[in-house]
Amino acid sequence: MTSRLAALAVAGVLAAACAPWPPHGQGGMAETASAEFNGMDGGHRLACTRGHIETMVHVGAETRQPALLHRTRLQWNRAARALAGGLEEDAESDMEQLDVLLTDLIDRLAGRPAKPGQSPSGRC
Repeated sequence: MTSRLAALAVAGVLAAACAPWPPHGQGGMAETASAEFNGMDGGHRLACTRGHIETMVHVGAETRQPALLHRTRLQWNRAARALAGGLEEDAESDMEQLDVLLTDLIDRLAGRPAKPGQSPSGRC
């Protein structure tokens, strides 16, 4: 009786340890989800935003608004990592926050009062 119980316990542990995982790099959400959001390719939108950030550098953002420029660059990096990792919803959220930061940076460099929470429309 004890040997049957021990054999049953070992069989149960071995059966529980088996899992039908998909092959590496196949079958997960990141592999099947598209890299588009808001009707625009995320990579294009990210590259366009990067160009706007570099434009701000050329008009003096590093000397006039260094902290805000730094936060904007960090947010861009976050969006890029999310997009590269296949996390489209996170990348979309990060891009929206990036748009707000970039709008704030543009407004401050132009001498306009900041409008918190305002996101630009049709920048790229």
